[in-house]
Amino acid sequence: MYQNELRILSKYLSYISSVHNLQITITDNFLKAERKAGSFTDFLFANESSREILQPFLVHNNSYCMQIKSNRILWDRCIRYKECIFKKLENNISTLYGMCHAGIEEYVVPVLYKGNIIAIIHAGSFCTNEDKSRKRIKKISRKYKISEKSLLSTYFASVKKVKPNENEITTLLNVAAVCISSIYSYIEPMINDVHENSKAEHKENYVLMHIIEYIKQNYRSDITINDISRFCHCSRSYISHIFTKNMNQNINSFINSLRIEEAKVYLINTNLSIKIISDRVGFNDPNYFSKVFTSFTGLSPKEYRKQNKQLSFNQS
Repeated sequence: MYQNELRILSKYLSYISSVHNLQITITDNFLKAERKAGSFTDFLFANESSREILQPFLVHNNSYCMQIKSNRILWDRCIRYKECIFKKLENNISTLYGMCHAGIEEYVVPVLYKGNIIAIIHAGSFCTNEDKSRKRIKKISRKYKISEKSLLSTYFASVKKVKPNENEITTLLNVAAVCISSIYSYIEPMINDVHENSKAEHKENYVLMHIIEYIKQNYRSDITINDISRFCHCSRSYISHIFTKNMNQNINSFINSLRIEEAKVYLINTNLSIKIISDRVGFNDPNYFSKVFTSFTGLSPKEYRKQNKQLSFNQS
């Protein structure tokens, strides 16, 4: 029953994100999860269809945040920043606005269920205090030996210099918070019946969210499990294990599935050559691309193009 509510929530978040140019992220109260309380996104993440619906809103995935998290120490600092937010909200439940350790400003709205904070909704990313942000970026650059020029480039590509009307945005986010609380009321009995959440399980899901996001942002390039393990600061074996366990396929198969889905769009909607399409979606060898495409679809790229363009023509 909650699947339909999740889809409505996803459409709503996508709408306000698009209209107001926001990045919206949902973060579980993982401090609560350590105390063996039911976890909202951990439970939903265990279900494949729920995971697909929520994935766009589970990771701070702008280019700057992803660059920051590529450093292991800063990855941990991002987690501690969220811990600080939850601790602050426990003392005073209210909407917050502030700047993270890396210079990103955002709104934070708590999600309440029976008086307890079960999650928070972040909405950003803004830069209204450029001097302060630049100082934080300079400090990160010097301390962790990351190019300041590169950090500034991705930072300003990821933020808005004017934040939207606070009352309007917080009202919209509070509606989303009520929706999440309502969904939680459906799944709470299932959460507590299925298992008790542990810190290790939450970490596993947090890493998995970032594996998926990293792949979605980079599948057009020649990425490997080594690249993914370096980004997530975990061993190759751990990365492969948790991905296969939760996704019911290996990483290479998932990467290829994304490439093939994009290739289908090119084949139907353009007259680009097979070689160009192969290169654009991340295959270096057009012969290997054709082999993989055939294994996924049962048709060669040429056959797929001919069949689907003919179908499109007949329907028009």
